[in-house]
Amino acid sequence: MEKHSMRHLLWAALFLLYCSCGCLAAVVQQLPQKGQNALQAYTVSAPTEEWQPIRIAVYTKLLEDIIKYCKNGSDEEDEEEELGVFDDICDGGDHEKMTPQKKGILFKDILPKAIKLHTDRLKVKRVGKSLNIRSKELYSISEKCSAIKENPLDHKAHETLDVDFIIYVALSTKPQNVEICSKDEENRPTSAVISFIPDEIKATRKYIRLTAHEIAHGLGFDYEVMETQGMIEPRKNGLLSPGGKYGGEEFYMNSSETLEILKRLYECKDGEKNKLEGLYLENEQNNGLPPHWERRIAKDELMSTYSDAFGTTGMYYSALTLAAFHSMPFYSANF
Repeated sequence: MEKHSMRHLLWAALFLLYCSCGCLAAVVQQLPQKGQNALQAYTVSAPTEEWQPIRIAVYTKLLEDIIKYCKNGSDEEDEEEELGVFDDICDGGDHEKMTPQKKGILFKDILPKAIKLHTDRLKVKRVGKSLNIRSKELYSISEKCSAIKENPLDHKAHETLDVDFIIYVALSTKPQNVEICSKDEENRPTSAVISFIPDEIKATRKYIRLTAHEIAHGLGFDYEVMETQGMIEPRKNGLLSPGGKYGGEEFYMNSSETLEILKRLYECKDGEKNKLEGLYLENEQNNGLPPHWERRIAKDELMSTYSDAFGTTGMYYSALTLAAFHSMPFYSANF
C-alpha cells in the first residue's frame, strides 16, 4: 500500500465552535485549492487562552482503501495481506456494503454532528501543532490499532497537523471496541480507530449519539486512561452486580468532580453509616468491554449501555460524563 501522508488526509472536519462569550461564532468552511489535499476544515476565530476547544479531524483513507479493495481487489501482495482482514465487508450482502450514499451520510451528516457534541463541551491545552504527540506512539500505531497495518500518517505529517485528535474511520460487520492508537505527553489520547457497520449507518439522532458515545471512548472514557489518572477503584460490595457469566471485578468512578455532580443530581448525602464512594461502572474490565455508567443508575446518559433489547432513551451528554472528562488533567469541560 502506498505510504499515507498529508495528501491522503482525504476528508476531515475540524470544529472550533463557541467564542468565550457563549455566542455562536461565524464559521468559515475552507475549501481545498487546486493541487491541494481535500482537507475540509471548519474554523472560527477564537481568543488566545490556555484552554481552547478541542479540534477533531477525521481520516478516511483507510475507509477509501477498503471500498476500493472490495470493488477491484488487489494485485499487490502487501496490500492483499493488509486489507484481507476486511474480506467480510466485501463478501457481505448489499445491505452490509459501504455505498456512496452511506459514505456521504457518515461524513456529511453523522460525524460532524457527533463531533460537535464534544467540541461544544471539551477544551484542551494546545501545544504547538501536534508536536505534543509522543514519537514512540507514532511508530507503534499499527501495534495498538489492529485495523491499521502501518502508520497512516508519517511523523512529519503528524507534526504539521493542526489538530488535537484524529479519528481513523474503519468498517466492520459486527461491533468493535474503539482502539486508542496514540497519546500525548500527558497521556491524553490523540488518535483512535472507530469502526462503523455499514448496515447501521443512518442519519438519525440515535446513531449520531451512538457515534458520539464511541468518540468519547476514544477521547479517554476508557479503563486504562481512567486507571492511569486514579479515577476508578474496585467495588467492595455486590450491589447491582450482574453475577453469572458476567461476574468479575467491578469498578466505580470516585473522582471528586464525579462525586460532586452525583450528589447534586441524585441529592445524595453522606451519613454516619452510609458514605457515597463513587458512581458504579458497568461492563467489567476483565470481560474486555469498555466502561459505561451503570444503566440502572444513569439510563438516560450518553455513556450508559444501549441495546435493541433494552431500547435507547435520552442519550444525553450530561454533567456526569462532563465530570469524568473534567477529572482528567488534560480536559476542561463546559458544564
